[in-house]
Amino acid sequence: MSQIVLITGGTSGIGLSLAQSVVELGASVVVCGRSQAALDRFAQAHPQALAVRADDERS
Repeated sequence: MSQIVLITGGTSGIGLSLAQSVVELGASVVVCGRSQAALDRFAQAHPQALAVRADDERS
């Protein structure tokens, strides 16, 4: 059975480090964040992961 890991705040700091580590371990990763630019950078670096914008920066 494959593992799927959801990481909120996964585009910077500890969340980003955790997401990168989990990707390297071979699990499927879903990263949520607010910054579309940061999500795009993550998705480009890790095309096997799913990056989802989960909040509106205007709030």
